[in-house]
Amino acid sequence: MNTILAVNPRRVEHAFHAGIEVSGEWRASGDHLTLPVRITNQGSHYWPNGVGDTFPTGSVTVGAYRHAEAGRVELPRKPLPRPLSHGDSVDVHVRVPWADVEGATEVGIDLVREGISWFAEYGSTALVLALPAAD
Repeated sequence: MNTILAVNPRRVEHAFHAGIEVSGEWRASGDHLTLPVRITNQGSHYWPNGVGDTFPTGSVTVGAYRHAEAGRVELPRKPLPRPLSHGDSVDVHVRVPWADVEGATEVGIDLVREGISWFAEYGSTALVLALPAAD
């Protein structure tokens, strides 16, 4: 018999809240743009990171997206460089391929709990930014 009782369970909505701040300017380089951002774990849970290009279910990545008539178009994601505990921050360079945002005027940046949900679906606020004009 399991005798462990949850005396103060936390709702998952509070676990995955992120602070996303721009920490530099868009930089164009060949076929893509990069933008430095600072990610802060404002949630109540530890966020594991993926390893290399593998994103196990539940790991947290930084994802960019753009809106289209058919809905959100997901752009390549980037793993956090290390896991984050509550209150920890990390700097990440978000990479956005020019070809994926052709005709778009803005891009959203959010975190993704891989295989489960975007953080915005938990109530966190995504960062939405204007794209620079293509040269």
